[in-house]
Amino acid sequence: MGRPIEVRAELLELIRKKQPLTAGMIDAQDVASAAIFLLSEEARSITGEVLAVDAGWKVSGA
Repeated sequence: MGRPIEVRAELLELIRKKQPLTAGMIDAQDVASAAIFLLSEEARSITGEVLAVDAGWKVSGA
């Protein structure tokens, strides 16, 4: 798993289209920040929800 994978240009283009908010791969820090928020006092009223941290993948329609 530590070995770099070959990233093809067509895969990168698909990711750019599917994640328009980041124009490319989502950063692990974005996911971590969402998790930290959900663990915080500010999120104390949030229950039973699925939080999509996907940079627009679900709504991109691409």
